[in-house]
Amino acid sequence: MKNFVLRLWGLHLLLFPVALLIFFSPLIGLHLSNRYEVYLLKQEGDQIRVKIEAYRKANGKLPVSLEAGGISNKGKHHFYYRTDEDSGYILRSSIGLGEAVTYSSKTGQWERGMDD
Repeated sequence: MKNFVLRLWGLHLLLFPVALLIFFSPLIGLHLSNRYEVYLLKQEGDQIRVKIEAYRKANGKLPVSLEAGGISNKGKHHFYYRTDEDSGYILRSSIGLGEAVTYSSKTGQWERGMDD
């Protein structure tokens, strides 16, 4: 009887982590999927950013809009572009309900935050 109880306890210790993994695997998958989506968005945004900088170098100023600069915005993600008063610019794209990824030419960084 004691041997049976020990085997049952050992089986319990094995099944509990497996059950937790099965239960939480969809959440882990969503988290990794979201991170990959942000990675792809930044890659696409970096291509647009390089074109903006090339336009600035060639013309001595930032384009008024992406279209005016001859820059395509027809990829998987739609980017919002605006210039600042002090010759900087912002690139922003939504990645879900209420969340956005924003690039600031002032900081040279991509940041995640709430969508305005």
